[in-house]
Amino acid sequence: MLLQRRTPQDGLAEAAGSRELLSLLCEQLADRLSASDCLISLVDRDRGVTVDVAGFTHTPERWRSAAGEYPLAGYPATRAVLDGGPPYTTWVGDPDGDPAEIGYLREMGVRAGLLLRMQGAHEELLVEVWSDSRDHAFGRREIRRAQRLVQRAGGLLAQAAERDREQEQAFLRAAKEAREIGAADLELADTAVAIGERLLLDDAALRQLRLVALVHEAGGSAIPPQLRAKGAPLTPVEWAVVQRHTLIGQRMLARMPYLRETVAEVGAIREHWDGNGYPHGFAGEEIPPAARIVAVCSSYRAMRRGRGDRQPLGHAEAVAELRRCAGTRFDPAVVDAAVDVIDPAGARPTVRLRVAAI
Repeated sequence: MLLQRRTPQDGLAEAAGSRELLSLLCEQLADRLSASDCLISLVDRDRGVTVDVAGFTHTPERWRSAAGEYPLAGYPATRAVLDGGPPYTTWVGDPDGDPAEIGYLREMGVRAGLLLRMQGAHEELLVEVWSDSRDHAFGRREIRRAQRLVQRAGGLLAQAAERDREQEQAFLRAAKEAREIGAADLELADTAVAIGERLLLDDAALRQLRLVALVHEAGGSAIPPQLRAKGAPLTPVEWAVVQRHTLIGQRMLARMPYLRETVAEVGAIREHWDGNGYPHGFAGEEIPPAARIVAVCSSYRAMRRGRGDRQPLGHAEAVAELRRCAGTRFDPAVVDAAVDVIDPAGARPTVRLRVAAI
């Protein structure tokens, strides 16, 4: 199973980065207010929109995987909260409620909502807490409880952002090493992380996934160009030459301080879900999660670009091929996640979502 999740008692100060801090805040708000869902959005004043960043839910089917953008125009209650007004709460059927907010509650399939403003060191955020069961507004005690949590998290955002910067510096050092061995792929790393977020991987697993995607082609230069371009089936000798590149890539990575921890995952990218891949014939969950994810997003990109005598495929054709190979070559759950977050222009931004434990 790919899902990795912190336990409810984990504190906000333990978050590995800013997006995890926000998703933990969403979880704690839902827990403390007996709510069903929570969403935090970044406020972009210049464009007059909010952009989804992190959330928590008891009902994942309610949520879109891709982050959304919503105009502030037409939502006077939201604007009043962001302009310094008090928290706002309403419910479906509230005779004095803002019709726009009540309409949004209906659209989300919830009964009551609470809006709060959150101020970080350099950013402004909108916090929304929803209940799918209550027939009245959140009470004063609940609002005060939410305000205390939001204020505390806002004070921690600067520290979390510093941890983000530290992690980014470590990744840049890894990327430098990857360029030294001719295996740096920054584009695929972003796509793989979007898929990993859809699968609810935690921050440590996402960082590792990003590194594996960065260097997934380590050793690829050992494959002769004529074999890469060959359209006809490979002979047994040619196939043995192709398979050697995984071992060569592992040796290259093992010499690099910031990349050596990716050796096992990179070596397993050519394994297949049904056990018919190489080099070891691993199957199913024997294959590391990062390798399963990178296998899908690298195959999608290869199909879109074409190779040798294979013409590039359109987005719909490439997706159909991924689905056809789900359960044989690819992990079906990874294929589903990839289809959710990839569009013809690339990976869409995703909400850092936490899901209630069953």
